[in-house]
Amino acid sequence: MSDRSEKRKATHKKYYEANKEIRNAKSKAWQQANKDKVNAFAAKRHASKLNRTPSWLTKEDLAEIKDIYSMANRRTQVEGIQYHVDHIIPLQGKNISGLHVPSNMQILRARDNISKGNRYGKD
Repeated sequence: MSDRSEKRKATHKKYYEANKEIRNAKSKAWQQANKDKVNAFAAKRHASKLNRTPSWLTKEDLAEIKDIYSMANRRTQVEGIQYHVDHIIPLQGKNISGLHVPSNMQILRARDNISKGNRYGKD
């Protein structure tokens, strides 16, 4: 990475940290004012997850998926750091789409998952 991009990244991080509460308040206000868009996004995500959940999953697989989400919630509560369940290969990737199966799931810190975005490899 060049010095210029490193400086830009450091400046962005500093701004992000200094304005965290303001950004959170603005985000919450936007969500309240745009419930229809928030609901549409959530519905699309839910439908995608359903469409990417294969019918051949066993009861044990489904129980493992629930356990993964429970572990992420427990880690958030115990450590005080927000954790997400990430699909290693995104459910709605640009060039590739993964499945909603235990082997395609991992627990990541929320900030790492968000910075990863909807990418897989060089996708």
